[in-house]
Amino acid sequence: MSQFVGAAPLSIEVSSFRAPFDATDADLIIHTSDDAKFAVHKIFLTVASPLLKRFLLSGSSSPCPPFEGLVLKRDGDHSIIKLEEDAQTTERVLQYCYPFSNPVFNSLNDVQAVLEMMRKFGMKGLMNRVKGSLVQQAFLDDQPLRVFAIAYRYGLEDEARIAAKYTVRQPFFTPYVEELEHIPASVYHRLLQYHRKCSIATCSLTADFSWFPGFASRWVWFQCDDCVHHPLSWPLSDGKIYEVNAWFIDFMERARNVLRERPCGKVVADPFLIAECLEAASGCLTCRPAAFLDLSVFIGEHFAVEIDRAIDNISHFSLIAAVFLKYKTPRCFNATFHRYGINNLTRVDFFATLKYSQRYQLLAHRIYDLVFATHPVTMNAEEPTTTATAPFDNLDGDVILRSITDRVDFHTFKVILSLMSPVFKDMFTLPQNDLQSDVPSIPVIPVTESSTTLESLLLLCYPAATPTFDSLDNAKAVMEAAKKYDMQAVLNRAGDLAMSLFLPTHFLDMYALSCRFGWQHHAQTAATKSLEIKNLGRPSTKFESMHDITALDHHRLLTYHHACGVVAQAVGNSLSWLEPMASTKSMPMWSRTDDCTCKGLRNTPVKMLPVANFGELKIPSWFDAYLVLSGKELWERPCVSTIKEFRAAYNRAVSSASDCTACRRTAVESMDNFRTLYIAQVEKVVANVNLETF
Repeated sequence: MSQFVGAAPLSIEVSSFRAPFDATDADLIIHTSDDAKFAVHKIFLTVASPLLKRFLLSGSSSPCPPFEGLVLKRDGDHSIIKLEEDAQTTERVLQYCYPFSNPVFNSLNDVQAVLEMMRKFGMKGLMNRVKGSLVQQAFLDDQPLRVFAIAYRYGLEDEARIAAKYTVRQPFFTPYVEELEHIPASVYHRLLQYHRKCSIATCSLTADFSWFPGFASRWVWFQCDDCVHHPLSWPLSDGKIYEVNAWFIDFMERARNVLRERPCGKVVADPFLIAECLEAASGCLTCRPAAFLDLSVFIGEHFAVEIDRAIDNISHFSLIAAVFLKYKTPRCFNATFHRYGINNLTRVDFFATLKYSQRYQLLAHRIYDLVFATHPVTMNAEEPTTTATAPFDNLDGDVILRSITDRVDFHTFKVILSLMSPVFKDMFTLPQNDLQSDVPSIPVIPVTESSTTLESLLLLCYPAATPTFDSLDNAKAVMEAAKKYDMQAVLNRAGDLAMSLFLPTHFLDMYALSCRFGWQHHAQTAATKSLEIKNLGRPSTKFESMHDITALDHHRLLTYHHACGVVAQAVGNSLSWLEPMASTKSMPMWSRTDDCTCKGLRNTPVKMLPVANFGELKIPSWFDAYLVLSGKELWERPCVSTIKEFRAAYNRAVSSASDCTACRRTAVESMDNFRTLYIAQVEKVVANVNLETF
């Protein structure tokens, strides 16, 4: 946390206090970041926060470890502190500390700010009082994903479970919310799994009518004989099979499409969804007077209720709440140290949110190794050591790195380690009287990495060396070590090497590593490779390194895949991108001749499509089917391999074209030429989608 550089001196000489925190007998003055002042009683704060109690009663004038940036000063009978929080957040937290009524929240940002301040000061009991404000109906209706992420971040399990149920009311690919940065990708994965299960359960109701009530056969879509019936008959709960009007089946199919993205009872009552159905029913004299009433009863009293019941029957405890058993709310970083000192080792919560745990875990490992480097290490002197292979067997080296896991010594040079690692550079400035050494004047630094990891790490420090990784796990271990020792150049070199070795087979893991270490260009490359996965995220695809990234990184990958699918599918919706060449204009897919007998060209309605700059032209049904089918495949798998490998639509189009005496002459050649252009255009539009924009 930052200090308040340049802030006004702290004093009790203030013009006014914010009521009701303006008591004359107050023994603590609080200054906020926006220069508001509160006169409060210590007793209320010390009861609410054991951490503040230790801080306030310690009499320390230096920053307390959990609250770096918190300044304490004494002035007579008063203590004065300055907080990093603003007046509004501070006042609301104080209202919870005092026996006042709970404040009212009008935005999730305000709730989150209060929860964060309470977490910072260890006010767990007060956080339980705030959680009711987090799940206000307005927040759940409008921003359920944000509510879920906030609830998870602060360990509010019940509220996360409530919010998870509301997230299904939003589209599967929701817009970016910054709170996703604070929860692990594996948690977001489980949330998407829950959404998927709800989607499957509710969509099944549109294809099976056995749940209809016993009197369902009285509804007009079962009674009317004047309308066109659907080719299939449907069994009801009374055991009988009924014919159904086609317009009602069309409504159920449309409902299935919306439930696939938003599985909740509310969406099937959408007036636009119903209007299309009623428009079809209005063409029948029998259906017209009864369709609206029967459909309203069906949706409001039965369909929507059954949808919500199906969602309730899905156990989201195993999908959502169980994640709290593995991941806990981040604890305070309650230790400090002085320039890699050894008297104040850090206490790390390894189950913290990734944003905190990655930084502090690496710091803890770093200090751990430095303790070995500056203090006697208890080792069995009788255990033999071996010397690493070249170039780390050079006895001219002035330092030895010893792997304590398998006792292998690496002879290297301080100047190389100092240039590549500020950590080692600082280490060499510390007293080294206690360093172990079997050779006089050559220090031995025990490190926790295995000899395999250490060898690869050191090879990456030598510019002439050409290391390799025998596995992705080995690469990860080297990257962790490079990060721990602050070897940025080595880390980048390891990333480049891993990408060249493992991208073809482990692109999702490489995406995760790229996000974790901030390699945007590698993340883009891996994300582009992931386009080869069909329906990525539907259902959500779990991969080994998912626990290394945040939900925001995972959300960005899924949104990128979806956006690429949208633009790839759109290529076939308009062919205006084609070059207006003579050879293009004469292609049989839109060039009609007098002897053309293709179905659809001589009958109405016909499909019209913009082609190059020739305007809208008629296209035969076989070519339209090819564009529709290939477009659907591209939406699910937006890469050029889809067009190359999807032979079914191509073969069907060519086969249909061969039935026409005019088209068969050039259909194969023209389709091959078109596919080449099609592939190039899909590749172009997908390349224009940038991962960083999501």
